[in-house]
Formats: sequence, C-alpha cells, structure tokens
Amino acid sequence: MELLAEEMLDGMDWDWIYRNWLGAVERFGFDPREDVFRKIEVFAPGSRGGRDRQITWWPVRDLQGVQIETQRRLVSLPNARYAAHTDYQQNKGTNDTAEQLVATSQEPELLAAILLSASLFTRCSSYRIQYPHENWPIYKAAKGLQRIIDEVLQEKGISLYWAPTCTDLLPEVSCDRDYKIEELTSLVRYLAEEHVASFASFRILIVDFLDRPTPFLKRAIEAEHERLAQEKIEQEAWQENLKREKKLRMQKEALEHAARKKQHPRCDQWAAITPMDLEKLVWSTPVSQLAKEFGVSGPAVKKKCKAMRVETPRPGFWRRVSSGKMPHPQGVSPNPCAAVLASQPKGNLSFVADHLDSQITKKE
Repeated sequence: MELLAEEMLDGMDWDWIYRNWLGAVERFGFDPREDVFRKIEVFAPGSRGGRDRQITWWPVRDLQGVQIETQRRLVSLPNARYAAHTDYQQNKGTNDTAEQLVATSQEPELLAAILLSASLFTRCSSYRIQYPHENWPIYKAAKGLQRIIDEVLQEKGISLYWAPTCTDLLPEVSCDRDYKIEELTSLVRYLAEEHVASFASFRILIVDFLDRPTPFLKRAIEAEHERLAQEKIEQEAWQENLKREKKLRMQKEALEHAARKKQHPRCDQWAAITPMDLEKLVWSTPVSQLAKEFGVSGPAVKKKCKAMRVETPRPGFWRRVSSGKMPHPQGVSPNPCAAVLASQPKGNLSFVADHLDSQITKKE
C-alpha cells in the first residue's frame, strides 16, 4: 500500500495540483477572483464603537437586493447580532472555511489550497466521515495529497483550525460513493467540481459597517422608516377594528342569549344539571317537552341520560300515562340511578318501599 501510494504521489507538487484544479474549474466558467465573494456596505444606526464585519455564506438566489434588505433589518433591529440573516443553516465548519477564504481572497492559489484542504479534511481527518475506500484511491495517497496542500498553506503562514468533529466544511458536498475515482488527477478534478457546485449555489457575503450612511443608504433608511410608520398605523387600525368586531360580537351573542332564554327559560341550567335532577325531570315530563324547555334536542337529552346512567321511559310511556292506563311516576324512576341511591341515608327502607309500591301498581 505504501509503495502504491508513493507511486501515485511520485512527481506531484503543488504546481501540478493547482494547474489541474484551475483547469477543472475554468471548464465550468468559474473565476476564483469573481465568483467567490460578494461585499456590501451598510450603516448600523445605534451601534457604539463600530461593529466587526460579518462573514457568512449566502444563497446566490437571494443576492439581489441583499444590501437593501440588510440595511432594512438594521433599521428595524439595530441590536441584531447578525445584520445579514438567511434561512440557510450554517455550522462552525462552514463559517471557519469562509473566514479563512476571506483572509486569502486576493490570492487565487491560496484560495484553491484552502478549498482542496477543506474537501480532503472532511474525508480524511474528520471523526464522523468515513473515507470512501471502495471508490477512491488508497487512503495514504489521499493523505499525501492533503499533506502537500497543507505544506503550501503553512509556508504562507496560514494555519487551518477545523475541528475533527466537523462533517461539512463547504455548503455543497458531493456524494463520494456515486463516483469511481482511481487516480489523484481525477480526485483533484472531482473536488474542483465540488467547489464549483458550492459557489454556483452560494457566495461568501462580507458585510462591512459604515460610520455614516451613503446617499444610497440614506434613501433606503428613509424608506424603511416610512414603511415602519405605515406598518404601525396599519397595526393600530387593525387592533381597533379587532376590538370593534369583538364588541359587536359580544353584543350579538348577548342578544341571541336573551332571545334564547326567553324561548327556553332553563337553557342556562342544562350544563350544570345533576343526575338526580335529570332523573326526576325525565320521569316527570316527556323528553320532547324537556328539550324545548332547556333549549336542546331530544337526542341530546337521551345522550346526557345515557352518560349519567339515568334510565328514561320507554317509547309510548307518556301516551299510556295521559290515557290513564298507567299512573304518573311523579319523578320517581323504577330503577333509580346510582346517584339517587347514594343520596339516601343508610337504613332508610322507605325509599325502596316506595319503588316497590310503584312497581306493584304498574303491574296491576
């Protein structure tokens, strides 16, 4: 393995690596000087002592108007920790890469070295990523390639400080197991394509803060103040309208309740009715009449009786009572519910006797 790795690395130096990388990215029209960074300047009102520049990855689709949006955000939230805010979920590894790239933004070779080192670091040095042994050149050859790149950076005084726990150092990472790579030349070009894909979707946004706003930013700030004032007026109007609608709704509900109570005098008592009272009522008055009195439906009365385990008269019971074929129960059920029985004092047999008498009378 070591001999094979040495053979693959034989004659390879940084110039060879950079030429292959540059040729691969230029094939896609990628320019390291133009297609990596986007710099904007904004005024931070209310900040004392100035603010440090913000460096972040920013989606290419949202680059248009990013300066105005950032300035508007600072006007609305002057103490916001991040002036430029995006929905893209970043992590420490990608942020560290962005800061290192900004530090070497004037030298394309160093930029290429950092990108290559980042891509190799996640495959060869991260604790959480497994090296694709089956599809890539032998591991020691890839480590040798990484060593050559890191030596170039060290000669320039650049020390990389990625944590071994990082899984992503670039916003776009290729799926290694989908490609078969046998030579280091192909590996360098493969990583170059990964870099092109990253910067096709993202740019490194550099936000610098000014002590005084430019005329362009002044107009943006004034427009934002006007927008906030208008938004406040609309919010207050909406709140007033909400209060007015609530008041009208309460008045309407009060009128409806009064009308309902006039039609159904006991409508307020239905929710708090007890099993004892319910049993007494259903054995004193037909269900249809009770429903009208309480302002509910007949099935609702029967459903409540079932829930409270209150027995109801069978169909035709009240017709027989009205025709004199059966005596009026006078609110007493032949099978009282548990709540009624529990309400009687212990040893009180008169209650049971009354029910037995009613049963005998019913049979006669």
